[in-house]
Amino acid sequence: VVEKRKEEQLVILEAIERLPQHAQQVLSLIYQEGCTASEAASVLGLDEARVRRLHAEAIHRMRASLGKE
Repeated sequence: VVEKRKEEQLVILEAIERLPQHAQQVLSLIYQEGCTASEAASVLGLDEARVRRLHAEAIHRMRASLGKE
């Protein structure tokens, strides 16, 4: 079970690494740092709407690359 979880984490990390840098930054701020979209926008110097689009696009790309969509 532990080995399978590690493999899954590696696959997810590889999917994240294939994303554009802004998308990676958005995911990191939201999921690792616990920022809201508004806070992430402030950190990145982007509009909140742009952060929300980047987040949605990143999730869509990751689901597609992981065969979840």
